[in-house]
Amino acid sequence: MAPKPARHAGPLEFGQEICDIDPQARTARAIGGQTWTWDRLASTMPLPALLRAIRGCPPDLIAAADRLEYVSLKILLVLIGKPLGNEPQRVYIADPDVPPHKIAFNHTSSPSLRRRPAHAIMCEMAHSPEKPPPADADLERTTLDWLVASGLIASHADIAETRLVDVPYGYPVYTPERPAIVQEIRAWLEPLDIITIGRFGGWDYANSDACIWQAMSLASRLADRPPP
Repeated sequence: MAPKPARHAGPLEFGQEICDIDPQARTARAIGGQTWTWDRLASTMPLPALLRAIRGCPPDLIAAADRLEYVSLKILLVLIGKPLGNEPQRVYIADPDVPPHKIAFNHTSSPSLRRRPAHAIMCEMAHSPEKPPPADADLERTTLDWLVASGLIASHADIAETRLVDVPYGYPVYTPERPAIVQEIRAWLEPLDIITIGRFGGWDYANSDACIWQAMSLASRLADRPPP
């Protein structure tokens, strides 16, 4: 059965970091002080951060969430001031001398993106305490030099702009104890009417299409079930 559209979808607010969730009063407060009330709470927050924000969460459950493993990302976004050619959509690199492990040419995803006057490249590097990243300046320089040397960019002069983004939670790591920890957390949250979905809400390797489907499916279920 196709998911039903949500009956209410707003207002939407961005840039708010939730720091306190009171399951008794059913409130969620942001760092800036803004507070919302809720009947049921759907969260995509990473599970350790979510549990720390919930009043009364058992310390041993937080400790279990802290055992969930993940890798972080540095993402170098490169704007090329002209259209690129027929590059592959993704390039995966195992050479330790090349910082990014994945390079994406998203203009190859559709004809409309190909027709744009400028194209962009996304260079992604996973890192962790066991594999620390190089300094940001070295990461950018080495990556751009490799793009030119490999022929994926004709010249440094074609680069219009760069931006380096830190993503603390990049990829969940599948460890033997992961399923039991996630199940334990969700079992504790269920009576509180707190639902976790998404890549780090489920600690699952879910891409954007899967996350959208999870949200649509959840909206359909919630629309058919009245609030407590």
